[in-house]
Amino acid sequence: MENLENIKNSPEKFKMEFRRIVMLLKKENASDKDWEVFKSYFAEVHNDFDQKIKTIYPDISEKEIRLAAFLRMNLTTKEIAATLNVLPR
Repeated sequence: MENLENIKNSPEKFKMEFRRIVMLLKKENASDKDWEVFKSYFAEVHNDFDQKIKTIYPDISEKEIRLAAFLRMNLTTKEIAATLNVLPR
């Protein structure tokens, strides 16, 4: 939102910021596709883990399932953070 406000207030930054925002959206879309591929392989190895967890917790979100899958793989907080491109905190 802050980036969009900067663009609004500064037309000369528009082109550069617009490209950057488009790249961020493409990256997010690519990571969603990667997650779908990972999820299918993970389900094969871990006997439909996502379906089992959805049965137990019907309101669970996709991000929570992703985190549960990483925890099931015994990844550390730092490893999960690196995979998700976030800070470990």
